[in-house]
Amino acid sequence: MFIDVPVKRLVEGGRQYLRLAPVDEHGVSLSYSAIVVLVHCFGCNALMEMHKFAPSAGRYGLLLLAPEGLQESFNSPSCCGEARRTGVDDVAFIDAIVSREQDSRGKDVLPAFASGFSNGGFLVSILPSVSRTHWHGIAPTAGHEYSLSMKRPVPIYMHHCEEDEKVHASGCCDDAPCCCGIAAEKCVSTMSLFARWRRINRCNASIQTVGPGGSICHVGVGCRANTTLCLHNSCYHAQWARSFPAAQHVSEFFAREACFWSRGDGGWDWGRGVCEI
Repeated sequence: MFIDVPVKRLVEGGRQYLRLAPVDEHGVSLSYSAIVVLVHCFGCNALMEMHKFAPSAGRYGLLLLAPEGLQESFNSPSCCGEARRTGVDDVAFIDAIVSREQDSRGKDVLPAFASGFSNGGFLVSILPSVSRTHWHGIAPTAGHEYSLSMKRPVPIYMHHCEEDEKVHASGCCDDAPCCCGIAAEKCVSTMSLFARWRRINRCNASIQTVGPGGSICHVGVGCRANTTLCLHNSCYHAQWARSFPAAQHVSEFFAREACFWSRGDGGWDWGRGVCEI
């Protein structure tokens, strides 16, 4: 399917990004109800993220935007590469491509979401606190910054391999450094980050359930915003660069949050997995 869909390569401020509007299995254009920014890993490219999410974009009505990193990297406080070394403003770049899309729609503004893998996950995790875009939900995968400065609840759907050898689920720090020079002063585990998000999103408690690919998901209860962390077994970091088992679930998460935003809590049909019109 992906080869036949009309991916466009655009330029904003001298930087390139990909744009993919949803189509059905016959290539017919579909309407969309949300913007999703896909941020790739260090050493990856935008097309790799498009490959993972294109199959579900049509089903859930998602417009995909995928920025290209500077020498295949993005600048986040902990990670990575040339982008971090030179201090390039990737937050402003992402804001610009979202604004360009929103401006083209006039007053018909769409909710914006962001998903990021590894280096992309680190960047996506800070977007709600540093970006001028109002983010309606994020999904950092196999990467997340170790300090949070969020002032408002934000829906979040985190994923991590329990035995990730590149970005440890137990955290990356001076005593346990990870790949690519990622090392905070103190190790902060993925579960600790989830606990912080529970406080930010004002959850009362959390429960465990089985998630995508048999993962164990920790789900916040009584939260002001959906708060979920899924820990996966039998996977490794590089595997998710091209094949992410929860891509459809993340797409549905974004579509559901967009539906809540536009139609309220009663708008989502849980049985069919669609927003009622």
